[in-house]
Amino acid sequence: MTVRDADSKKLLEEIGLKKPIDIVPDAVFGLAVKQQASIWLTDQSLSADFITISVRDWPVETDFIRKLAAVCDRFAKKGTEILFVPMHGEDDRQTARKLWGGIWRQRLDTYQ
Repeated sequence: MTVRDADSKKLLEEIGLKKPIDIVPDAVFGLAVKQQASIWLTDQSLSADFITISVRDWPVETDFIRKLAAVCDRFAKKGTEILFVPMHGEDDRQTARKLWGGIWRQRLDTYQ
């Protein structure tokens, strides 16, 4: 059994899984992806370099929305477009909206 983080391993152990559990990186990082056209991406009519972000509101003590907003703002100031991709429906959309609001707050704080 493989998991991506220590909390997942702990949960499986707590619910009684007896098999060995290894923590490994997300498998998607090991994929060899060929360049291919994306109809969806083409339809976005992007005029600059871009990054995509999928963000989830995990229950953590760190204010990651504020920190990620600052990172996104640095990209945006360089002309990079930011695409938010909700992977898990409305919850991810709401978190992306909070992040987007944080990016604009970062800009307002900078210019005041």
